[in-house]
This record gives sequence, structure tokens and C-alpha cells, in this order.
Amino acid sequence: MPGMPFETFTRQRKTGLPFVTLQKKGVISLNGAAFEALGRPEQVELLYDRDAHQMALRRVDDSVEHAYKVRAPHENHQTWLISGGAFASYYEIDISASVRRPAHLDGDLLVVDLKHPGVEPRAESDESDVPESYESEPPESYESDSPVESDESF
Repeated sequence: MPGMPFETFTRQRKTGLPFVTLQKKGVISLNGAAFEALGRPEQVELLYDRDAHQMALRRVDDSVEHAYKVRAPHENHQTWLISGGAFASYYEIDISASVRRPAHLDGDLLVVDLKHPGVEPRAESDESDVPESYESEPPESYESDSPVESDESF
């Protein structure tokens, strides 16, 4: 019947919020909002704050020796991938299960609070997944003093 309130399911999450997923095998995936927040990077560097148990990604150019390539898994994708197994191993970040967490920009850093419980990547996310503090003021900025080099590739 015309005028019924149906909408078409398009298999796309309707969120403008950035999310980062740490997958079981160490792959870091970015949703479209996270990729856009970083300025559509071709490479990123990975940073870690041991005290706050937070990780961050920062867009860098290909002259940065420890840069990680951001890859698209296939054409018409909605997710971008970064090989982060060595990073997770070095900092002993739990990747026994894939977990999607909200992220926020802090200057040029896309910050992910690893203390946030996150959700299973196939679960729906909405703004209730985002801590209230992310919606107002992000934590103070920081920089890593432990660069991570990568010999990983896809």
C-alpha cells in the first residue's frame, strides 16, 4: 500500500561515527567515517599509549619508514584494512576475539580506547556504543615514544 512506512534494507550501517575493529588475526579495519576522519590515508602510523591503554592512527606519507599501508579489500568496499599483527603482539593487545570500538579525532590522531568493551563486529552499532566523553571532549593528546616497524604484508 502506498504511504506505508517501509524502508529498503541496503546492508549498510547508517552511522557517521568512526569505528575501528581489531580483528582476530591482527588486522585493523576502519569504517568509512574513520577512513574519512583520517583524510583518506594511503599510509598510517600506529601509536600506543601504555598508561591510558589507547591506540591511535595518524596519516603519514610514504616517506615514513614505519608506515603501514591502508588497503581496500575489494571494489565498492566500505572498510579499509591495515596489517596490525606485529603492533598488537608488541603491545600485548588482546586480539583473541574481533572487537569493534568507537574512535575519535584528537588533532591528527584517530584514537581508540582499548578499555572500551566494544562490540562484536557483526553487531549493530549506534551512538549508544560511544562513551559520553567522546561526544564532548576527547582525552588529552599524547604521542608514542615507541615506533613500531612492520615487515608484514597482506
